[in-house]
Amino acid sequence: YTDSGLEPKSTYYYRITAYKNAKEEGAEPIKSDSSVVMKIDTKKLVVKDIDIKAGTAVEYALTRVGCSYVWGASGPSIFDCSGLVMWSYKKAGGRSLPHNAQAQYNCTSHISRADLQPGDLIFYGGSTSSINHVAIYIGGGKVVHAANPSSGVKISTIDSAGSSGAVGYSRV
Repeated sequence: YTDSGLEPKSTYYYRITAYKNAKEEGAEPIKSDSSVVMKIDTKKLVVKDIDIKAGTAVEYALTRVGCSYVWGASGPSIFDCSGLVMWSYKKAGGRSLPHNAQAQYNCTSHISRADLQPGDLIFYGGSTSSINHVAIYIGGGKVVHAANPSSGVKISTIDSAGSSGAVGYSRV
């Protein structure tokens, strides 16, 4: 593997799929709840185990960038913030989540900002007991979220995604 063509300080994720009896024609991928994701930059290689459903939820959410925002909507082409999270995890075959940002915070495992991995949730509001917005971490300090009626679903930096600062982080 060579670093040529990679942008400095960029993050690249690769999913590895395992096959049973791969030498046979028509081999089926092994169904698993986890995979290895390689995080590659131009200086080093870091391998982390993450929940495959979290990575797939990110992929589904990213396909909705550009969709409209309507409060109370949960897809497939119109969303509010918690509706996008709920829809993305449902499409990924992951855990069923409530359609409310505060309830999503309350039912997930809380982590620190330093522990964020793609697929983790970031919550915004006055405090962890008054959450009013949620976004999905996609890596590189960025999130995908259903922002508001004028912006719809978009990618933002962690610190610019909510009208107030990030107050909590969780893993589904």
